[in-house]
Amino acid sequence: MADYDVVIIGGGCAGLAAALYAKRYGLETVVFAKELGGLITTTHIVENYPGITPMSGWDMMDIFLEQMKLFEVNLVEKPVERIERLGEHSFSVVVQGQTHTSKTIIFATGTHHRELNVPGEGEYRNKGVSYCATCDGALFKGKEVAIVGGGDSAAKEALLLADYCSHVYIIARSTLKPEPINLSRVQQRDNITVLEGTQVSEVHGDGSSLSHVTLTKPFNDSTELSIQGLFVAIGHIPQTELVDGLGLELNAKKEIKIDKASRTNLKGFYAAGDCTDTAWKQAIISAAEGSQAANSAYEDITGGFVTTK
Repeated sequence: MADYDVVIIGGGCAGLAAALYAKRYGLETVVFAKELGGLITTTHIVENYPGITPMSGWDMMDIFLEQMKLFEVNLVEKPVERIERLGEHSFSVVVQGQTHTSKTIIFATGTHHRELNVPGEGEYRNKGVSYCATCDGALFKGKEVAIVGGGDSAAKEALLLADYCSHVYIIARSTLKPEPINLSRVQQRDNITVLEGTQVSEVHGDGSSLSHVTLTKPFNDSTELSIQGLFVAIGHIPQTELVDGLGLELNAKKEIKIDKASRTNLKGFYAAGDCTDTAWKQAIISAAEGSQAANSAYEDITGGFVTTK
């Protein structure tokens, strides 16, 4: 007999929404996550989640976690080491050497930050190179910094950094293309300069801290840009390494393929959130997919069918 009806791997929007629905359906449920909250906790301000007034990603997750307590969801803040398929609707999950069995898996591990992969980036990580303006922006108060990226995330992080830093450069490989409202906000800030059609080719410093970067196109007649901080916002990589060898269908980006009900090609295995092949990566989409995954698990375990109006 399995230890659980549902094991949820991941503690962000998708995983926690899945847990809420699974518990409400009366399924024996556990959430395993290396860190609760997910990548949204690095977001400075969330202002497009229905029903929630603008707040930080951390504050939004506090609301999620309080709701988990209300429904007595079993949250275990430990990373999963290995998943094995034992048969149809039968899986084992190894957490810190201990094996747990489950009828179903809901996989919601999200993504991690994509890196530049240029010389000096690794050497100056946490010495000026950062991947989270929300986490580290205040450390650069009064300093000149740059953020690499051309999307909405780069624009929003630049706006946050502009509140702390004397000047912020946005380095975009082609053009800056955020949501129109954030583009307008960037254009209204006197201490933000957008450098388009250029890239960072190397990161430099004195060994203990970052001092400047090399650009592929000159700015003010020089390819050397003096800054004290470099923030990277060029996208994310799905965290799907755990499913290697299970026979799950992935796309070219290593995202898990799911249908409209968050089912994968393996019976009893569901996926939700940013680790899937859903094109639009948003908190509300992740939460919806997590809810769908729990509903699908309930249907497949019990043979019942849930409809709501």
